[in-house]
Parts: sequence; C-alpha cells; structure tokens
Amino acid sequence: LLFCGLLQYVTDNHFSTFSLAVFCCIYISYPINADKFIFQLDVISATLSYCCCAISLVYSYMFVFEKHSVQSLVSAVLFLMISIGSYETFLFLYFCGVFSIFLLRIVICNDKISFTKLILKGMQFAAILVASTIFYYLAVTVLQIVTRQYGVFTRGNIFQLDFLTNGHLFSKFPTFVKTIYNRIHYFASEGHTALQIFEIITVLGAFLFLYLAIRKKNPWVILCFIGLFAGNLLLFLVSAFDTRMCQSFCFYIAFVILILLQQVSPKGFLYKIACILIASLIIRQAATINQVFYTDYKRYQQEAFTIHSIASELIAEYDITKTVVFTNTPDYRYLESLYLPQTGTNVGRSMIYWASED
Repeated sequence: LLFCGLLQYVTDNHFSTFSLAVFCCIYISYPINADKFIFQLDVISATLSYCCCAISLVYSYMFVFEKHSVQSLVSAVLFLMISIGSYETFLFLYFCGVFSIFLLRIVICNDKISFTKLILKGMQFAAILVASTIFYYLAVTVLQIVTRQYGVFTRGNIFQLDFLTNGHLFSKFPTFVKTIYNRIHYFASEGHTALQIFEIITVLGAFLFLYLAIRKKNPWVILCFIGLFAGNLLLFLVSAFDTRMCQSFCFYIAFVILILLQQVSPKGFLYKIACILIASLIIRQAATINQVFYTDYKRYQQEAFTIHSIASELIAEYDITKTVVFTNTPDYRYLESLYLPQTGTNVGRSMIYWASED
C-alpha cells in the first residue's frame, strides 16, 4: 500500500484501483517474499524495511522534484537509515525505486527529462542514499563504542568488503554482472519459479521500454530501465548470491507489469489478453507458494517419523533412566538413511538440530 501511495503521488493519481490491485497481487504473491515472511521468519525486519524504504522514496521525491525543504531531506535520510538498519540490502530496493520514479515521470507524466537533468536529480537521490548509509554506520559505531559490544547492532559492514577498495572494480563490472545473471539463469533452469519469472519479465521489460523510448522520443528511458534492472544485481556486490536477499525482485516485476498494463486500451482485445496473462502469473506464483507449504508439511511429517523412530528404539533397547547421549554427527550416510527427509525438500528451519563436530 505504501508503494502504491508512492506511485500515485509521483504520477498525480494516474493509476486506477484495478491497476494498483494488480501491482499489489503480483508484489505480495511473489514466491521469494512468501518464503521470507513465512519460513525465514524475518517478518519484523523485512516489514519495517519495506515500509520505511517506501516512505523514504516519497520524501526523496518531494526533495528532488518539488521544493528542497530541510524537512523532506531529513525525513528521507532518517527513514532510509531505519530501512537499511533493519535490513542492509534494502538500500538496493531504494536504488530500484529511484529509477522507477524517473520512468514514471517520463513514461506516465510525459516529462521531458534531458540527460543533464537526469544526472543532476540522480545525484541528489544518490546523496540521500550515501548520507543515510554513512549516518547509519556512524550510529552503529557510536553504539558499539558506548556499550563496548562490538559486532552487534548491525548485520554486516559493507564498508569492510574488498570490492570497495578494488581498483579494478569498474573494469571487472561487466564480468560481475554476467556472472550474477548466469547464476540467476542457472537457478531458473533448475526450476526455481521466482527466478524464471524474473528472467521472463526482464526480457519483456526490455522490449517494452525500448518501445516506450521510441514512442516518447527519449532514449534515456532505456538508461533508466537498465538502472532499474541493475539494481537487482548490485546487491550481490556485498554478498554471495542468495535468494533471501532479493527484496527488490518483487517490486521490479510488479512495476514492469504495471507499466505494461498502462500501454493497453481498457476497451481493446489486447487488454483482455493482458489480464488473462497477469491472472495466470498470479496463479502460478500462488501455486509455487502452495507447493512450498506442501513441501514443508511433508518435511515435518518425515522429521516427526525420525523423532518417533529414535524414541521407540531408545525405549525398546536402552535404559532411558540414564542420560541419553548421541555421539555421532550426521554425514552423507545419514542423509541416505530412512530417518532423513529426502534431499532437496527442506524448507524453513528443521525441528531436528544436529550439532557440528565443534
């Protein structure tokens, strides 16, 4: 709802309720989101970051495109600090949000944004992002010094990573992008529905915004789409590829579909086809979530069987009046035993915890 508010504020209430409902359905039903909220139990941190990121984008837009008020600037920086502080990789969702604002202004509001204007306004957004990140880590450092609890108050320090001091970063950047996208393509080819959707929407978006660049006679539409797309990959500069960090993917996919829907006349035949395809996408995403629920339930049943089997064996063959000690650490042989849930079916956290050799 907050992102819908952002879209309406930027475009002066251009979108219909139906269009925003489509945006919300695609956003909420994206499988990575469901896994994040239901199985990885990051509900509070992810929710807080999503909300504060959307609010920060609203205040950032007010500061950059409207009046340069101190209140807007401070609010933008403060809410983005909270968003990053709750979950650091959300700074890349802000990055994607900035380029979506430029696309909305050009495509929906018909603004004649030149390259110079794009750069100048982009630098203002970037200044807010950099300031928020710096102030956040300064606050973390101060808290660590005051409390003498080092290594807490933050999930990680992106400023300690080698890529920021690597003089060959820009020369290797194309290779980095290729490597990350190949990784995404690998998971998609292995049947990861969320990443398959990401690939399809990226191809569709490329053709869509190429068409819009020609139609609007503004080549910078392509540049903004590339920035929107790249924002989904930049987060892997600070960590190895992991779908749990893909918070920008749902916004990216929903936004591209929303813009696509605006290019079709509501009274035309193509609009009906578009609605059918969008409904199919939402159903496919919902089916993926349902499959995850089924897989988790199946894993639970297998683990329950494991626990009951161990308990039955202990009662039948051992003296349970004494302390029971398990001396082995499960390895690949355990993974092939009949006690174990089948490989590849693990979702969420296991209720059986096996300690490591340490």
